[in-house]
Amino acid sequence: MTAQMYLETIIRRTEYSAVPFLVLLLLALLLMPGVSAQNMMYRYDAGHSGDYSPVAGVTGSNVSLLWNKTMENTAWGRSVPAVANGTIYITNTIGNFYALNAATGREQWKVLILIQQSSPAVVNDTVYVGSEDGNVYALNAVNGDPIWTDSTGGPIVSSPNLANGTVYITSNNKRGDTPSDEVLYALDATTGEHLWNFTIGGYSDSSPAVADDTVFVSGEGGRVYAVRADTGAGVWNATVGSDGGYVFTPSPLIKRGIVYAGSNEGNNVEKALTFNVYALNATTGARIWNFTISGHISSEPALSQNILYINSDSYLYALNASTGSVLWTANPTGTVIVAKDILYLCNYGGISAIDPANGTPLWSLNLPVESFLWKSTTAVIENDRFYEVNYGSNAGNPAGGPSIDKITIYALDLNAGTSGVPISSLTPATPAPLTTASVSPDSGIILLIVVFAFFVYIRHNRR
Repeated sequence: MTAQMYLETIIRRTEYSAVPFLVLLLLALLLMPGVSAQNMMYRYDAGHSGDYSPVAGVTGSNVSLLWNKTMENTAWGRSVPAVANGTIYITNTIGNFYALNAATGREQWKVLILIQQSSPAVVNDTVYVGSEDGNVYALNAVNGDPIWTDSTGGPIVSSPNLANGTVYITSNNKRGDTPSDEVLYALDATTGEHLWNFTIGGYSDSSPAVADDTVFVSGEGGRVYAVRADTGAGVWNATVGSDGGYVFTPSPLIKRGIVYAGSNEGNNVEKALTFNVYALNATTGARIWNFTISGHISSEPALSQNILYINSDSYLYALNASTGSVLWTANPTGTVIVAKDILYLCNYGGISAIDPANGTPLWSLNLPVESFLWKSTTAVIENDRFYEVNYGSNAGNPAGGPSIDKITIYALDLNAGTSGVPISSLTPATPAPLTTASVSPDSGIILLIVVFAFFVYIRHNRR
């Protein structure tokens, strides 16, 4: 019996009573995929865990390339896109902020905002982002219409964080060419009203992390600050590094009462460079442990299942998040994110999937490589789809030649079914085939149910 015949039988047997309408409407709602508003911030959550497991979806046995999009003549940047409710929000850093269909890459809307590094946050159908012109923007996530704008007085390279109806973001209040102190701002997420501000010593590109009604942010000279989220009052500040070395990691990571920060210490003149990871008590700022790594800290850490993953330009380290002891090391390097039982490492040449428990390589996929003087990669995962964004620039090339700036977005389907390449067969040289997005086979049945439910309702009200 077809769905249509079944529905007609229900209608005849109930003589157009109101019951079928309610039953069919309930059935349609139950079959309909979840559409509740989804939130996403820099490094996934307010604590910057880099663990996308709650929204990662399913990694199947096949992978394919859904789409890729290149934007040229942009500018240098390293903003991390946000993906929420079927849309990817990303900047081309030269003045356009885009909302793209996450399944196809097609443009949904764009607005003129000059963004270099600030990564968007999406909360309750509003997208928030900071700009080089010193403004914090709140936009309608569906159509890009402005909701409010607040000026901080200086360029913003940090990423907004949202908690308890408040936006937290840092801005450099410089005038002219001389940097001044960085300032942490708290703004009402609904109205943009200025709630409080806290001055951080010196320059910092740190994005604030939030947990347990406390905001954590890094400053110049190796300082890490804890500030009350409701009032902006300082709770504690601590120095990581023996001599107050520069905290390279732009954002601290906070989880389970521990703050993690990386430090590249020394100036390689009076004191040799050393590279360390520090764990601090979130309540007091007291040092719990520190660990020296080989090589310059090259990306933000990620934390999942009490394992801290941190990357240098030489090795990937997996550390016990409670004690700092080494669990394993591996050679691949790049931006690191976690999604359920897979650790992803992304660099300008491609993507590597690693077993997070022991560092064993699972598979890797090469992406096209172009020759740029400056390169950076960011990545995000959501609903079975993996998005890698490659930034490349030849600006300031001593060899001369034209200045070329380019951003390329790659969208991979990690649960491609028979149309994709078997993950088990992937090698670094295996390209992913192009596929097109398909509509769920259930969508037609759901629509049919809704139409028949409405038909029953109309017939019942005419009697």
